[in-house]
Amino acid sequence: MTSFKEKVDVFKAWSRKPLKMLHFLWFICVCISFICMLVLLSGLLKHRLVTKSQHDLWFEVNVQIINLLFTILCLYQHPRWCQHLFLLCRWRPEDASKLRRFYCKIGKEKPHERAHMVTIVILFQVTCFSQYIVCGLHWGYSISERPFEAIGISLLITISSVIIAVLYKTFGPLQKEDPNSGVDVEAPGCEGNLPRTPIFKA
Repeated sequence: MTSFKEKVDVFKAWSRKPLKMLHFLWFICVCISFICMLVLLSGLLKHRLVTKSQHDLWFEVNVQIINLLFTILCLYQHPRWCQHLFLLCRWRPEDASKLRRFYCKIGKEKPHERAHMVTIVILFQVTCFSQYIVCGLHWGYSISERPFEAIGISLLITISSVIIAVLYKTFGPLQKEDPNSGVDVEAPGCEGNLPRTPIFKA
């Protein structure tokens, strides 16, 4: 069992990576923003935010912060999906090998892997562009003029596409074992699958 000191050492090594820390800070900010949103919606601050205008102001500020955080995440990840889409269109042997390391289980070749990768990348592209639309609608219109129907549709596309993409990438065909792949003779417990050689000759 891992000791507490070993866990602290692992966390220290992890925290020395700037991108890991940025991801951690982004996650903390998102959690705080959603907690504030729940507090505002539950009415726990009625004694502090007496007037409706105060409540609406704080709600709008919180919505804009959440919108900004997810837009930053899309701007950070979008170049990767664009690069992967370019590699999928070019599809040289070195491109396929690089993409397998990211999408396929243990980086192995899978049946119809290119089509599956294209599906995942397109879903992530749809996620990014729909989030940009949500951001533009929030920043381009005031609260009274904001087209909430368009925002709702864009949010639905954003959330559904990213969920489908993550599930497809994590549990889809690219992560399944190929039943036609050869059995590793070095693997333990596979002796029953090996051809048996008779010990005594007739």
